Amino acid sequence: NLKEKIQMRTYRYMLHLYLYNIGHSDFIPTGQTKLSDYRGSFEEYADKYAKDYIDSSSDAQIFFDTPENQETVKKIIYTDIFRGIFGRVIESYIVLDRALFLQEQGHDVSVQEIFDRKMSPRNLAIISKPKYR
Repeated sequence: NLKEKIQMRTYRYMLHLYLYNIGHSDFIPTGQTKLSDYRGSFEEYADKYAKDYIDSSSDAQIFFDTPENQETVKKIIYTDIFRGIFGRVIESYIVLDRALFLQEQGHDVSVQEIFDRKMSPRNLAIISKPKYR
């Protein structure tokens, strides 16, 4: 469900933004969450997944409710969706551009998938060696 996915991202990204805002510049993982965690208030979510890092979950809720923070997280979510849709195309373009550059420099070049994409979407490798004349 798209609405649930957006709610999940909103809570996750807002929590990381809040933690960063209060001085935790290192990424703090939330661990294994459940879909039901995103059905309650943000205050409950923050208390469950960041209570060791925050002084007050009610302050986290106030941060969450601030329109500027809502707008920032919305932009992050849109960027993440855009990356999800176009990321592979852009990465493939960059790899092919590099391969063409090497070819123009006189190399024998091939682009190969080096492992299953399910393991990682970044599975393209440029195999290149100088041409012998």
